[in-house]
Amino acid sequence: NITQQQPQPPPLTPSTQQLLGVASEALSQPQPASPADHVKQDEQHQTQHQSLPSTTGRFAAPLSTAAIDEKMKARRIPEKTQQSTRYGVSMWEDWAVNRNKANSRNCTQVGDKYITVPVQLKSVSAEEMNFWLTRFIFEIRKQDGTPYPFK
Repeated sequence: NITQQQPQPPPLTPSTQQLLGVASEALSQPQPASPADHVKQDEQHQTQHQSLPSTTGRFAAPLSTAAIDEKMKARRIPEKTQQSTRYGVSMWEDWAVNRNKANSRNCTQVGDKYITVPVQLKSVSAEEMNFWLTRFIFEIRKQDGTPYPFK
């Protein structure tokens, strides 16, 4: 266990000491704390915080995972974002099905690491997503067949 020694701050001037309301004796270098001192400090800290109410104006009561999921679904994601996400996922699924049909007609490239586009995105690795997302962006078209404009 290696302890790094922190640099010491410059001494406070008498006017700063007066402003802070401390005497120069109070600013002398503290003695290194022993492990027992740390335990005492932790116990004091816990005792002080046990006397606080469980919720204050700044912190809400602890939530379960189910409650967090419910809140996220209900109101944390704006409706427009939800619509855009559904549209994007729907486009991905349509493209993936179409691309997989083309691959079944021997349209795959030699050397491609991945052959089948995953239709469901929940189990896709980051590497595979990167591989397919690049192709999705370049291959997707408007309904009339024209490419989307670059922004």
